[in-house]
Amino acid sequence: MNGARIAAGLSVVLTCVLFFTSSLNGLVMYAYFEGCDPVKSGEISKADQLMPYLALNVFQSMPGMAGLFVSAAFSATLSTVSSGINACGALVLEDFISPCFPNMGEIKRLTASKIIVVIYGIVVMTLSLCIQHLDATVIQVSFTIFGSVSGPLLGIYTLGLFLPWCNAIGAFVAQLIATILIGSMGMASLVSKNSRSFLPTTADNCPVPTTVAMGSWLASDNSTYQSIVETTSFVSTMVNFEQSNPEKSYGFLSTSHLYYSLLSFSITIPLGLAVSFITGANNPKKSDPRLFVPFVDNKLLPKSVVSFFRFGVPPLIELDSKEINDSEMQQLNGNGAVKDSPRSQSKSQNQDVQQTI
Repeated sequence: MNGARIAAGLSVVLTCVLFFTSSLNGLVMYAYFEGCDPVKSGEISKADQLMPYLALNVFQSMPGMAGLFVSAAFSATLSTVSSGINACGALVLEDFISPCFPNMGEIKRLTASKIIVVIYGIVVMTLSLCIQHLDATVIQVSFTIFGSVSGPLLGIYTLGLFLPWCNAIGAFVAQLIATILIGSMGMASLVSKNSRSFLPTTADNCPVPTTVAMGSWLASDNSTYQSIVETTSFVSTMVNFEQSNPEKSYGFLSTSHLYYSLLSFSITIPLGLAVSFITGANNPKKSDPRLFVPFVDNKLLPKSVVSFFRFGVPPLIELDSKEINDSEMQQLNGNGAVKDSPRSQSKSQNQDVQQTI
């Protein structure tokens, strides 16, 4: 248990560092390309290409660095995708295929696993080819999918751990409706071009070699050349002002994709409770106290406060882990007389408390 807690804590710390580094990369890119947006100037077609384009510009005087950056990015992406595909294949095999075919041999299981992985790979490749035709970025697509799935999942865990009234029907209906609502809103936002706004950028400071060459060829005096350059700069400013101020949408489609997890979680909790009470909520007095986590459980607080946040769930009678281990070892080293272990005695005591209540 301690090892799992340490691993979870390290995972949270490393994830925060990763997101912080990604945010710094975004700030650096905005500061670097603020006066010459490569998307508006036509150097690249989508914002997803900004990071490789930045690496090529920064490391153009250092031979090999740009290739090293691209190879590292591809290696990290392929390793993540391959591990995810293999995990999904094993999940489908163990949870769906093995229960239907319990007598399947090892060779057939291995063949089925390979086929599932190939199917997942084809699906991933197809989606990656479709994403390039969307106006949204890969980050927006990933956060849309993640928000519509992870928010309801967190809501189900919250209902099961902290709210003893929720039943299986309420949890299932709440997760299904929240996923459909947020997923539909996210997909509609992805295909809508007027629903997103970005920080203002311009292409005024971009070099204009084509205009300079044309000016030098058309006229030899400085007055005509200066007039052409000024006209080009004015036109570029007007075009970028129109692009940096899109028509705003004040509906649900203007909601940022970063709020999808919070919205889906907020929908799951009240909807799960409402459906549970309509279909017959669970009785907290009959709930297993080992599966309940109160919001507030501190011995320094008054008993009335602690009892209120248990919502009627009976208290859990715990035994010292050292006493449990010593008693079980004595039973194993005894003369074969089988007695009730402290764990079973604790369970029976919890059942007696529930019946008393």
